[in-house]
Amino acid sequence: MPSIQDIRRAVHVLFNEATERSLRLMLRYPECEREARKFVRDGNAHMAKLLSQLDELSEESTSEIALIWEKAESDSLDLMRQIQHQIERAQASREKQPLP
Repeated sequence: MPSIQDIRRAVHVLFNEATERSLRLMLRYPECEREARKFVRDGNAHMAKLLSQLDELSEESTSEIALIWEKAESDSLDLMRQIQHQIERAQASREKQPLP
């Protein structure tokens, strides 16, 4: 089992990817700034909660560590799906707009 510190780093990586994708959404589709900022806030909140839970554990708490890791994967994937859905909606909206 990886150490708690390794799991902490991995949780950061998962949610940093969602943050980066949110920022790309905002840059490519400025009209989605509000949604992108919400994705960043939500991702940071999930990450902080999971990291706080990890801080309360010892290295011997392998089953709890594994559950937190599974939750981090699930939450970050869900967030990425939401971001992708927003990108698709923004693309569709732009395609409907007439060219100048």
